[in-house]
Amino acid sequence: MEKTEKNHEYDVCFSFAGEDREYVEQVADTARSKGIRVFYDMYEEVDL
Repeated sequence: MEKTEKNHEYDVCFSFAGEDREYVEQVADTARSKGIRVFYDMYEEVDL
C-alpha cells in the first residue's frame, strides 16, 4: 500500500456497534501492526 497523503492524523476511523467491539479491536490491532494510522476509541481514551 502506497501512502501519498501524509497531512492527516489517521488513515482509517472505526465506527461500530458495541456488540462488535471485540471484532473491531482485532481489526484495529492488525491494521495498526501493519503501519496503518488508526483511530479506535480505546486507543484514544486519554484524549477523548
